[in-house]
Amino acid sequence: MIRTLMKSLREYKKGSIITIMLSVLEAAFEIAIPLCMAEVIDKGIDVGDMSAVWSMVLFCSPLPGSSFAQAFYRHILLPGRQQAFLLI
Repeated sequence: MIRTLMKSLREYKKGSIITIMLSVLEAAFEIAIPLCMAEVIDKGIDVGDMSAVWSMVLFCSPLPGSSFAQAFYRHILLPGRQQAFLLI
């Protein structure tokens, strides 16, 4: 099935693979965000350690960037060419 799909997507192969990779990355980060928030609450706010809060904020701040990267790729780099073949 994957071979048939890849034959159909000849000229869209690169964009399709990038989109799938960004979608997987986005899903992983969507799972990681609540875990980071739990760490901020458990190790920083409950204990009263603001340095732990700021270190976790700096660590977790790039997580929403994958959604931005995917949106940028879909709407800026692929205008009108390939959007019908994107999974999301």
